[in-house]
Amino acid sequence: MMSNSLMQLLLLPTRLSLWILSFVYYIVVYGTAGITACFVLIRIACTGFRDPYGIFQWTTRKKPPACLQDPALGDHAYLKGRSSGLRFHYVSKGDHRKPLMLFLHGFPENWYSWRYQLKEFSSHFHTVALDLRGCGDSDAPVELEEYSLEKLLYDIRDTIDELGHTSCILVGHDWGGMLAWHFALERPDMVQLLLVMNAPHAASWLDAVLRRPSHLLRSGHACFFQLPLLPEIALSLQDFMLVRSLFCGKNTGIRNKEIRLTEAQLEGYLYRLSQPGGLTAPLNYFRSLLRFKTHTFTTLNESHAHKYTPSFVSL
Repeated sequence: MMSNSLMQLLLLPTRLSLWILSFVYYIVVYGTAGITACFVLIRIACTGFRDPYGIFQWTTRKKPPACLQDPALGDHAYLKGRSSGLRFHYVSKGDHRKPLMLFLHGFPENWYSWRYQLKEFSSHFHTVALDLRGCGDSDAPVELEEYSLEKLLYDIRDTIDELGHTSCILVGHDWGGMLAWHFALERPDMVQLLLVMNAPHAASWLDAVLRRPSHLLRSGHACFFQLPLLPEIALSLQDFMLVRSLFCGKNTGIRNKEIRLTEAQLEGYLYRLSQPGGLTAPLNYFRSLLRFKTHTFTTLNESHAHKYTPSFVSL
């Protein structure tokens, strides 16, 4: 039987390598954040020079827009997460006795992103679009630790349970897609089918970053969001001009002119984001994710020896 001291000695090179990797990781992440912040500040200065009065003005929406209250999109309801005690808002459509199709939105969105899918699939499924923790009308904890991946995955499990189902067809986009990937790996028994859009598998993304750190530059916004306060300010300027560009810009918005967001539909997202602290909770997803430790060690037991993944369809 190998002694514990010998085991620790044999693991020393691996642990040292992970510590070095972690150190390099933080340098790259926060270095990219600093570079991105410089570009953002230069842009703010240039815009402020042209429009010194309008740049620092934004409007807090007083009441929800009509598009969020359209009864044709589904029924609004709330559930309480068993693990967190938080209250989650969701919109559902279809017979609850049919298989559950659960939709998870991305950043900086809410349930409204799934309005077409709620109607399209409700004849065959119990369709549910969830406001993730800190988004839309769901509760928004203040502490950064409340947005850890573990707790976000518990939210999905609790939602399925509270809706009266044992499994679901899980559909995720962007941040919701990343959560869907992890949930399917952690709880394959609760996922009948997995559909992911605009979200790579976590392992493939990390492998790409480790092989080519320049990939982080393509995710410069995620690094920039690690900084305190500045991202909230930048996204709020000129009445949320950057947020508007995410939805309606030439590079990130809907390219089909016939189905681009109208101003009224855009308000469906800006309403909640414009509230005090409305941007901080969604940004905490990025802040929590990139503050992991690459040198954290876990011991695998027999229960982790085999993993089975459900079917996957990429759209």
